[in-house]
Amino acid sequence: MILSNFTFAQENISFKRLISKTNKYLEFYGEISIYGKNSYSFNEIGISKKDQKGILKNKKDYEFVVRDSIGKYDLILFLQKKIMYNLNRVVTNAEFGKNDITQLLNSSELDVIKSDDGKLYNFSIDEKTGGTYKSRVSLMHYTELNNSVQKEEDSMNTQKSKVYEVFDGDGFTGIFSIPTTEGTKYVLTKFVRGCSLCFLSGVMLVTYNDGIFQQDFSYSLVLRDWDGGVKYEPKTRMISVDYKTDDLTTDCNCKNYIESESNNNDQDYFQNVNQSNTFKCQCVFMFNGLNFELVKECKEKIIED
Repeated sequence: MILSNFTFAQENISFKRLISKTNKYLEFYGEISIYGKNSYSFNEIGISKKDQKGILKNKKDYEFVVRDSIGKYDLILFLQKKIMYNLNRVVTNAEFGKNDITQLLNSSELDVIKSDDGKLYNFSIDEKTGGTYKSRVSLMHYTELNNSVQKEEDSMNTQKSKVYEVFDGDGFTGIFSIPTTEGTKYVLTKFVRGCSLCFLSGVMLVTYNDGIFQQDFSYSLVLRDWDGGVKYEPKTRMISVDYKTDDLTTDCNCKNYIESESNNNDQDYFQNVNQSNTFKCQCVFMFNGLNFELVKECKEKIIED
């Protein structure tokens, strides 16, 4: 998810204080449930007087705000923006690289994934939309990027940063670096639950070039079975795909989506396939020094008893 336009006043603040404030917002966020009561009093949730004044001053930006309370949806959105805004200030602070951020930002509300070379980070929190789709609010940070560029893209803007345009909003489960003759490339893995029995797994390969990240490889699946799908092995630099077709993914496919002109989204390829047959599908991609290439492809029709 990319947050809509929202402005907070800048202030000079020490790195230690910035970490403390971010953890406090995360603490507040953990206490709010989408299934809880409809509104919260400012005193009850412990929001500072300064934040209260800011909210009351900008009541037009919210659906339900009165003198001493705020609606739960407004509160969730407010805290999301505050958390992401402060995270952006944390990663662009000169002290960021001198500290283990995973130890400083230790809230269970926040997932921090960093590459094995310590240069590419993903921060994400539960979006708290309710339902079974476990969407997340996500922020990327690359330490080799000029901080002035990152500060301009402070996650409050309506436009997604061109630098991080290739990254989706639900965050990642792993980031792995691969040195190449074209510079360092990164493999990112993801897993998202889209409904009670809808599971998306995927892998992408990106390169930082000319000031932006570019995708070289992308593969993902949406299946009913959470145990199948796409897996990456960093030691062998191998991507393995193993699944049985279902109503969400109705045929075998071993294509790099970046190279597939017909693929407008993850499921376009499967729209017109006969769903009466079930197949066992396998793909293996190996890294060839610059990109992943297909080395094994198998499609086996399953005969039902």
